[in-house]
Amino acid sequence: MKTKLDYLKQMGLEDILPQTIVDKIKIETYKKGDMIEMEAFHQGKSWKILEGVVKVTLYMGHGKEYFAEFKEDEWIGVASNLLAVNVTVDIEAKTDTKLLSIPIKEMIEKHPDAMIHLWEKIARGSAMEFIRFLGGSMAKAVLTNEGYFLNYLSQNDREIKFGNTKELSELLNTNLRTLQRIIRKLKEEGIIEKTKNKIWVIDEAAFEGALEEQLEVM
Repeated sequence: MKTKLDYLKQMGLEDILPQTIVDKIKIETYKKGDMIEMEAFHQGKSWKILEGVVKVTLYMGHGKEYFAEFKEDEWIGVASNLLAVNVTVDIEAKTDTKLLSIPIKEMIEKHPDAMIHLWEKIARGSAMEFIRFLGGSMAKAVLTNEGYFLNYLSQNDREIKFGNTKELSELLNTNLRTLQRIIRKLKEEGIIEKTKNKIWVIDEAAFEGALEEQLEVM
């Protein structure tokens, strides 16, 4: 089993970070469904996902919610620390998950020389967070429910795994009955197939045509 130092060595940081920071870096493990930290982004931390998938939900002051899923080797909490954005956040483990927790804010403020070696990774992580949240919120705003579902399916390699349909409806921020209607329609058209915990594309050409048709109405 890899240790904290193994992961830091893999990232090229083992001999660069001051010991005070190394001591504060933690490996955190969570079971599927665990809430990771309600006030996570207010504590100056960022996380590198070592294993698993997490769902991050942002609750904005005007009552809107935005969410995105992040996978292994991606970062979360980066943009918040760089921009000092004051939002309420939930982080949920969608699968059994292992994270590397790093005190990014303290590194930025107290150890700028050590941060030089993380900036490229941090910049990529920040950009990915922004793209996920912005892309998801814009798609939801301009696409129909069917178009949003098809777009989500496309972005996930044309295959979605989930616990149950209600869980999937919450993930897509789509009414359960509406989602069931969309799935039934696409199955009847021979575009997708569905089992209890999985949806996948079975007709690539028809899928491309349906997605293109939806995108044309944007």
